Amino acid sequence: MATLFLFPTFVGLIVFHWLPLAAAVQNSLLRFSPLNPSAATFVGLSNYANLLENERFIRATVNSLIYIGGKLALQIPLGLGIALLLNRSLPGTRIVRGAVFAALVASEAVVALIWNILYTPDNGLFNAFLGAVGIPGQPFLTSVAQALPSVLVMIVWKDIGFTTLILLAGLQTIPHEYQEAAEIDGAGAWARLVHITLPLLRRMLLLATFMATISGSRIFIPIALMTDGGPEDATINAVYFMYEQAFKFQRMGDASAVAMLVILLLVAITLVQARLLRTDHEY
Repeated sequence: MATLFLFPTFVGLIVFHWLPLAAAVQNSLLRFSPLNPSAATFVGLSNYANLLENERFIRATVNSLIYIGGKLALQIPLGLGIALLLNRSLPGTRIVRGAVFAALVASEAVVALIWNILYTPDNGLFNAFLGAVGIPGQPFLTSVAQALPSVLVMIVWKDIGFTTLILLAGLQTIPHEYQEAAEIDGAGAWARLVHITLPLLRRMLLLATFMATISGSRIFIPIALMTDGGPEDATINAVYFMYEQAFKFQRMGDASAVAMLVILLLVAITLVQARLLRTDHEY
């Protein structure tokens, strides 16, 4: 009976995950245009070899790692800090909680367009604030040095609600008695955070890290709408590079090879994260 209930799930996984993945593996070994798939030729690992010699792909991969690393460095600590504040009964907690989660449910395209306006060099809100405190206006998205951090900040703002949600759920499962007993024994707030909260929150931190890593690796809409990969490929990542190969240059074999390399990169990163955050204790 249990197998019968699981059958629709297995069918969905096969149809929507495993078959497309198998097709992508097959396509990565071919060279063809989607306009004429019958003329496909088998090229073996040639697509992979060409990508590894492609400077734009190397830069896109490095940028992908920067997006992932930036999201982890900013989003996890900030999400933990917000979750710790929201877990306390402070005035205005419900309003702050709603504001944080509002960004989570907002359309990524709408958020990208709004932040594009905020970053406008001539009359954007951010340059208005900088001008008010005597700082010269910044080019933001039109600067090679500032474009990637500007996109990264927008993405972290958009996704931090999900990280906060995961960590807040973890915090609310920790019994208050542990904190109270440690406080009676003289443990300060920092000691309680390091020796009680973080160890008990480790599995949720691992989940939040996985989700931030995956979302950081598949950023597309903000790059497409805000910078189009520029300026001078400063914001291009592997997913946007894959989109270009597939739909701009009609190189489906190269695009499939990029997809396979991105999957392998993600598997490697998540295995390292699982190893670093692994715990042998159940709480």
